[in-house]
Amino acid sequence: MKISEDNRGNTMLKKALRRKQNHTLPSNFEHRMMQKIYLEDMRQRNRSVRLSYMLLGATVMILMTLAVLCMIFYTDISFDCLAHGFRQIIQLFAGSGFFFYLLAIVAILLTVDYFGRRWYYSRK
Repeated sequence: MKISEDNRGNTMLKKALRRKQNHTLPSNFEHRMMQKIYLEDMRQRNRSVRLSYMLLGATVMILMTLAVLCMIFYTDISFDCLAHGFRQIIQLFAGSGFFFYLLAIVAILLTVDYFGRRWYYSRK
């Protein structure tokens, strides 16, 4: 009885293999598969870039907070003095073109960074 079940299983397996061997892949299978692989690679790369930017931003915020706290606690600066000092600094820079100068430098650096990254990744 066991032999007949085994033979029947073998014949079913052979039939399934014959049907599978006759099946052909679509003509654009390789292109679609490579496109899926490329999209997954880009998704992972974007995820890692986003994560690195978030970590960079968090690190900058923590370091700036620590710098301000060190300034306040170790130099005994009162908040009234800080507010008055900020007003004087703003009046000093508002009269000159210093803010526009900083804005131009930041815009130029961001543009150079954008095109540099675009050129670097287009080479790969």
